[in-house]
Amino acid sequence: MTAILAGVSRRRLTAVVVALVVLASGTASVLGLGLLAASDAPFDHAFAQQSGAHAVAAFDPSKVPATGLAMRGASGPFPQATVRPTIDGFRLSPMTVVGRADPLGPVDKVSVDEGRWVRGPGEIVLNREFAGPRLAGATLTVDGRPLRVVGVAYSVSRTADAWVSPQDLPHPQSLQMLYRFAQAATEDQVRAGMIAVTRGLPTGALIGSRSYLSVRLSANGAIAPIVPFLVAFAVLGVVMSVLIVVNVVSGSVVAGYFRIGMLKSLGFTPGQVVAAHVVQVLLPAALGVTLGALLGNLLSVPLLEDAAQVYGTGALTVAPWIDVVVPAGLLTLVALAALVPALRAGRLSAIEAITTGRAPRAEHGRAAQRLLGGLRLPRAVTLGLARPFARPARAATMLAAVLFGATTITFALGLGSSLYLIEDALLHDRSAPLEVAMMRGPDAVPYDGSLLKTIKDQPGTAHVVGIDRRDVTIPGLSGSLPMTVFDGDVSWTGRQLISGRWFRTPDEVVVPTGLLNSMALSVGDSTALEQDGARRTVHIVGEIFETDDAGLQVFALDPAATATRYEVALTPGTDLETYRNTLQTALQGRPIDVSLNDENGRRLFSILLGMISTLTVLLAVVAGLGVFNAVVLDTRERVHDLGVLKAIGMEPRQTIAMVIAGVAGLGLLAGLVALPAGLALHRWILPVMAAAAGTGLPPGDLDVYTWDRLTILAASGLTIAILGALIPATWAARTHPAPALRTE
Repeated sequence: MTAILAGVSRRRLTAVVVALVVLASGTASVLGLGLLAASDAPFDHAFAQQSGAHAVAAFDPSKVPATGLAMRGASGPFPQATVRPTIDGFRLSPMTVVGRADPLGPVDKVSVDEGRWVRGPGEIVLNREFAGPRLAGATLTVDGRPLRVVGVAYSVSRTADAWVSPQDLPHPQSLQMLYRFAQAATEDQVRAGMIAVTRGLPTGALIGSRSYLSVRLSANGAIAPIVPFLVAFAVLGVVMSVLIVVNVVSGSVVAGYFRIGMLKSLGFTPGQVVAAHVVQVLLPAALGVTLGALLGNLLSVPLLEDAAQVYGTGALTVAPWIDVVVPAGLLTLVALAALVPALRAGRLSAIEAITTGRAPRAEHGRAAQRLLGGLRLPRAVTLGLARPFARPARAATMLAAVLFGATTITFALGLGSSLYLIEDALLHDRSAPLEVAMMRGPDAVPYDGSLLKTIKDQPGTAHVVGIDRRDVTIPGLSGSLPMTVFDGDVSWTGRQLISGRWFRTPDEVVVPTGLLNSMALSVGDSTALEQDGARRTVHIVGEIFETDDAGLQVFALDPAATATRYEVALTPGTDLETYRNTLQTALQGRPIDVSLNDENGRRLFSILLGMISTLTVLLAVVAGLGVFNAVVLDTRERVHDLGVLKAIGMEPRQTIAMVIAGVAGLGLLAGLVALPAGLALHRWILPVMAAAAGTGLPPGDLDVYTWDRLTILAASGLTIAILGALIPATWAARTHPAPALRTE
């Protein structure tokens, strides 16, 4: 043990390098596995964590009293009503409000995301899906009573749009009960559970019930497009961590061959030598993995919060098993990575170990040095370019680490660019950033057509299109479908076509992929539409990129349509907030809402883009640390050679050039290989995400790699390698010849 501690003390820099790389790898592994675990059935995990309701039932309070519903193992009864709140005189969408004094309980533990729970009458907590930026801290009016928004909460069972104090619902329309059953894996089992809990109640007491399985299906469908890219980042992070640990740890043992030879010459047995060097690596690795797990958990907090927002689940945390598996796995990996070269060194004689520790075998790199020496390049550069051939195994693992880092950057840039285009296609928030809608408030007046003139006369207006929404049916498809009708050109709104063209006449329509697949139709086919008892034939001229309502929609042209809302584009240079405020002033006193187009949807895409940026930076830093640590070990291993080169006249700038050249070739090669790899990953992941959402993709959303971007991305591997090697190269340049020549 004395020899082990002495070795750690003597090789402090190596110990720091090992601890640092294991720390970075531990952090990346915790984050990667944390995302993988969070992406595995997030609804099911949140449902179990919050004791979600297998069935949500509504009962008629006139036929069964609250005391007749309360039962052990269930939550409720809670007073419930459907209301239409108003804000500043404008009526909002209908919401289901439940009177609940406590967010906890045996069933459906509601998690409070922001603010607090209601403490008494006059307060309301909004469901995360209903709350928007305009409602935070606002005062809503419900049936003439003001209710101040004090919090935002989330129910995995989707039991309400908002919660108030029970005193605020003295005359509820229904009583809500939340049940959990011992068997609830199928609809039949949930139905059997409901029959059991309602047995003996008066006829007609049960107004209706809903199974959690429908909520589960909707939730899983919503997150399906997001999971593939998070899994891709997670796998890249874990694989990169493994490569870097193996590279650095095995390199640190090889760098200690000289000391191994010295120990053997002093009488240490091969077993003692192997044990000493494995433990010398494990000690700093244990410190690094502990700190890495801690840092990974800290960094996971904002990342998993974002994932929870994207997935629409409750709070996500790093699974406890990850904090056990990552440290244990990395320490095992470190031990194995150190054991293999240590066993090889243990079989060497003392003289062979000392010789190997001084320099690599002559046959490794000599041919490359002679070949590169013939090039018309500075000698320092050719020496550096030949260095990877002296340690081919180390060079291969460093190449792989930089390759994964550069691939991540290439993939992330393409994914971010595609999501930027997809956001505008689905939200229209950049092409048509403003929406003007007729609100149905208490003082609503009939639409008189003057609204369009007011918008067009507003300075800064570039384009306006009126929109109306109607219900239609298609023979052969059950239920009604929403049909969005425009009164003019929509090509400027940002909506994208997957194939075909936009409608030009009222008998032409464009439809999403979901409707085409459901009806086994294609662009160019015709179908019948029924509206208000009248049937007409329309021609499908385009396939639109749209995911709302599972893609079961129709988009059409009707120049004579009475618009209920308008989408507005502004001229270049027009300030959005100034335009909005001016238009609101011009419309003051009228029941019209001027709002930013889909503020909530933009927030979701912002979270996704933020997650991509965070993960990309993290993995690029891990790749750079891999280069940094490998170069530190390499320069320490060659410190005697560096002393000789400095003694014969090598200048500091030449030393820096030599060290950087040693990784530049690998970085350039990694960048060139990463380019097609990243493009292929992007071309694979995006269609998988689209297919999970039940849609195709517009070709333009995939073709995001321009030639200037490709040129920059080709240098990403070189950039990672140079930045990773720059600091140790500077350290090597500052080394004085005399101390270097006396070093092992």
